[in-house]
Amino acid sequence: MKPVAYHPAAHAELEAEISYCESERPGAGVRVRADVAATLARVREFPGLGRRDHQGWQHIVTRRCHYVVHYELLRDEIVVWAVADPAREPGYWLSRRQL
Repeated sequence: MKPVAYHPAAHAELEAEISYCESERPGAGVRVRADVAATLARVREFPGLGRRDHQGWQHIVTRRCHYVVHYELLRDEIVVWAVADPAREPGYWLSRRQL
């Protein structure tokens, strides 16, 4: 299975969301982290599981917390470009992909 690598901004937004959820309700941050980890474990096991959007990016919605994980399958790894609340503006993270 391919390893998962987070873009630094995607990792930062996930950690910020975990902190926020934990501050609002103790234990919620742990559930968010577990939900995202379980989702990415499924993607690692079944790489074709996510859907492609109209721009060709892959994404999957977590089961419990309903975050949208935007990712790319590369030859040697899975790159997570964003872990987004579904209320976020679509495509806000696309500039992260520019090399």
